[in-house]
Amino acid sequence: MKTRITIKDIARETGLSLASVSNILRGGEMYAEATRKRVWDTAHKLNYVPNRQAQELRHGANPEVKRLNHLIMRIDHMGGPSIEDNPFEAVRQQIFDWETLQRGFFPTVYWYYREQGFKCPPLIDNLIDGVVFGIPHLEIIKMFHGRLPMVLMDVPIPPSIQNIPRVNVNMRSGFIDAVDKAKSLGHSRFALVGSSEKKHFISGDVSFRNDILSALNFHNLEISRNQIFCPEISPATHWTVMNETADEIAVRVRKKQITLILSVNLSYASTLYELLPKRGIRIPQDVSIISTESRLGFSDPQPVTSLCYDWKKIIQQTLDVLVKQIQGDAPDNCTEYLIQPVFNPGKTLAPPKS
Repeated sequence: MKTRITIKDIARETGLSLASVSNILRGGEMYAEATRKRVWDTAHKLNYVPNRQAQELRHGANPEVKRLNHLIMRIDHMGGPSIEDNPFEAVRQQIFDWETLQRGFFPTVYWYYREQGFKCPPLIDNLIDGVVFGIPHLEIIKMFHGRLPMVLMDVPIPPSIQNIPRVNVNMRSGFIDAVDKAKSLGHSRFALVGSSEKKHFISGDVSFRNDILSALNFHNLEISRNQIFCPEISPATHWTVMNETADEIAVRVRKKQITLILSVNLSYASTLYELLPKRGIRIPQDVSIISTESRLGFSDPQPVTSLCYDWKKIIQQTLDVLVKQIQGDAPDNCTEYLIQPVFNPGKTLAPPKS
C-alpha cells in the first residue's frame, strides 16, 4: 500500500515547522517568497494531496457525500510578474467568466509565474471541480493529470502527453485556405518566419510552423530550406534577430525568390511590417505577409493579413468538454477539438509584382 504523504513529510524535507507548512499551503503570505516557493515545490515533488476526509470532518461535513463546489478555475501563465494593463487578458477573462456562469459554475483564475513557483491552495485542497489549463509547462500539466477533470486550452501537446482533452485553433486548415487564396493571386515563392523549438515548454510557434509546412505540402508546394527563418529568439533579442532576418529576406525579395511571407506569430510579422520598408521593400507591392493572430477583437485592428483565434468559440468548446467531465461523462474518442480561425483580410496580401 502506498504511503500517504502528509505535511509532516513536507516539514521534514524543508526544515520548517508543521504550523508554517500548514499556513503556507493554505495560502499564507506572511512568509518570505523563497520559503513559500520551497514549500510548494516540495509539496509538488512529493505529490502531496490533502486528506479531504479529514478536512471535511473538521468542518462537520459527511465524508461519504461527494461535494460539488461549482467552481471552475482557469490557470494561465504570465510572461512577467504582472499582467496589469493587459486589455487582451481582461476581455478574454470576461468571456470565460460569462460562459462559465452560463453553465451553472462560478469562475476563478490563477495566474502562474514560473519564476515564483506554482502556488495554488484551492487546487491542491480539492476545492476546484474542474480546471482549464492554458500553461505550456509539461511538469504542471503532468502534476494534476488524473487528479481532477481538466481541459487544455490553446496548448499544443507533444506525443508524450495523451488522453487529455484539449481545444486548439485549427491553423493547418486556416493556412490551407490562406495559401489557396494566395495561389489564386499568383503567389508561388514563399518564406516561413518563426522561431526555434523551446526546451522548457510547449511552443505554439513550432506547432504553427508545422501547420504551415503541412498546408504548403497539401497544395504540392515546396519551400527551400534557406527560406525558412526560425532562429533562436527571445524578448531580449527580438529586435536584433528580426533586423538580421529582415536583411536576409530583403535580399531574397529583390532577387524575386520570395513574394509571400508566412509567419507563425504576429510579433514577427508586425516587426517585419515595420522593418522591411526601411530597407526599400514595399508591403504588399513587393512582398505580401500572412500571419497568425491571437488578439483580433481585443486590440486595434491589425494591418497584417492574419488567421485569427475565435476566442468565444474556443472558450465555449473548452467549457462544454470540461462540464461533461465534471458531470461524470468521459470525453469521447476525440481528445482534441479544433476551432477554425477567422480570416482577417488586413492590408498585406496582394498579387505579386510581375
